[in-house]
Amino acid sequence: MTILKDLILIIPQDIIFNVEDSSPKTDITKSKAYAFSNETSCISSFYTRLLPKVKTENVKRIIVECVEDLNESDRIKIGAGIATIQVKLDYQVYFSSEETEKKRIASKLIREGLIYLSLEKDGDSKVFEEIYLKIEELQYKNKYIYKKKYSPNRKYVCNVVCEHEIDFFSIFLEIADNKEGEIISRKEIIQVVPHPIIMNKYFGEATWDLNNRVIYCDKFKQNQWELSI
Repeated sequence: MTILKDLILIIPQDIIFNVEDSSPKTDITKSKAYAFSNETSCISSFYTRLLPKVKTENVKRIIVECVEDLNESDRIKIGAGIATIQVKLDYQVYFSSEETEKKRIASKLIREGLIYLSLEKDGDSKVFEEIYLKIEELQYKNKYIYKKKYSPNRKYVCNVVCEHEIDFFSIFLEIADNKEGEIISRKEIIQVVPHPIIMNKYFGEATWDLNNRVIYCDKFKQNQWELSI
């Protein structure tokens, strides 16, 4: 059996759609496919983070491909551990929407794709419906504690807090009283474009320097930040 580990939303790379400008673009970072992938990653990563250990026969990654015209005879493709499911999306509606509505649309698209896949493969869609409702309950705010580190004397705790939004990904350091929970010091140390490769390099480690200062290093130990009490 395979554990489902990841899912993403995409629109086809050959679709270049711009509400204001329909001219062809050669720079992928200016294409709507690139923008869509980045923007919806706040919701797709939300689903991934809330996933329990879902066992599948041979699928470890799900790609929900959003198209304007469904290929009803070939909506699901499975190969090399990846399942691709087509769902219908009006590009004009999505790109004209404000941020909260974009999140709502993205969540509904993922839910539709996952439930369709489950029904077609005789799986249980209950877990996906529960995640959809949980994200709705949290008002689509993908904010979470990535890591906790306690000071040597256990009086303080450092929380490494991530906030993943439509147009940015941020990491904050927070030092709080371990007993009372009161935040003593807080600082945003990173804000980047929400692209998976860019974000991934900043998932690093926090260490205490004695009992009054925290040092945070990125994944490759190329940069460091600090926060003091």
